Amino acid sequence: MKTLRWVLATTLICGMGVFTSCSKDKEVEPKKEELKNSMDYLREDYAAVIAAYPEFKGSLVEARYELIGLLSQTNPSDLKPVSADCYFYHVRMEGTEVKGFEVVELLRDFETGKVEMEKIELERFWEEDDFIPTLDNYISLEKAIECAYAVDCMKPASKFVVFRNPVNPFPAHDEPMYIFGNQDGGLLYIDAVTGKLMESSDEE
Repeated sequence: MKTLRWVLATTLICGMGVFTSCSKDKEVEPKKEELKNSMDYLREDYAAVIAAYPEFKGSLVEARYELIGLLSQTNPSDLKPVSADCYFYHVRMEGTEVKGFEVVELLRDFETGKVEMEKIELERFWEEDDFIPTLDNYISLEKAIECAYAVDCMKPASKFVVFRNPVNPFPAHDEPMYIFGNQDGGLLYIDAVTGKLMESSDEE
């Protein structure tokens, strides 16, 4: 009888050891946080604006980025967004009558993580851009920079990039685009869906 108890005890202990070992084998290491890109942050900022001002849904008109370095002088892997200044536009209506124009400006500092949001009354309609109602299916600024360096063309000497859907038909486009540079130093247009070069010009 003692022998039988000893065998059962030994089997139980060994079984617990096997069970514990299997449990350890199945433990999964905590998933490392994936690095966010500019479009991830833009989606977060868009959600924050809509949460604070639901009437602004579907009304992003522009995200203006500032970069470290100049496109004409820096390797693309060294270019990082320093800040983004985003504009969300809304027309206040009562029936068919326009009662006012307003914009939420959201400023993000990528280096410190600080985000500031301010609602501003405007005197006139925002006429330069069409709304960007969704942020799905668009490449990030980081990807757009890679695309800009992949094409053989003059790179603008500017640290500013704008994600927008301008009303102006030059260049002809169906989707929003990243516009690198400024009018003084030349412009580079990258399609925000395909990543293809659209136009490069010294004048707009």
